[in-house]
Parts: sequence; structure tokens; C-alpha cells
Amino acid sequence: MDIGRAIYNILKNDTAVASLVGTDISPNIMAQTVKFPFIVYDVTSDDPVGQKDSVATLDVATVMVSAYAKTYAESN
Repeated sequence: MDIGRAIYNILKNDTAVASLVGTDISPNIMAQTVKFPFIVYDVTSDDPVGQKDSVATLDVATVMVSAYAKTYAESN
């Protein structure tokens, strides 16, 4: 599973998030031309659970999501 793609889709399809940032959601970095507010996410670890005889049903991932805006209240 592509964790980054899953996080992007969760954020993009959330109506509350989309109403604030639209599609200004990016992995790792954001272009300098993008105006506030926006979201940057990063998958900091992805530990798949190995299975020899079947598909793994549980992977452990750590994700950092950062919201950037002109004010703390807006980013919160």
C-alpha cells in the first residue's frame, strides 16, 4: 500500500480540510508560490508486517502532517 497516496486522498476528500486548503496538499515540501493555508505531509516510517503464506493485514506507519497558515488559529 502506498501510505503517502492514502494520506493525500484522506485529506483531499475531507470536506472540512478541502474547504480550507482546496487541493494545496503536498508530500514533503510545498512550492514557494502557493499561498496560505496549505498542508504538507511526510511518511516518517513505514514498517510492513511480513507474511510468508498470505498478504499482510497490518502495517505500521508514522505520518507527520503540518498545516501552514498566516495565523496559529487558522492552522489549528
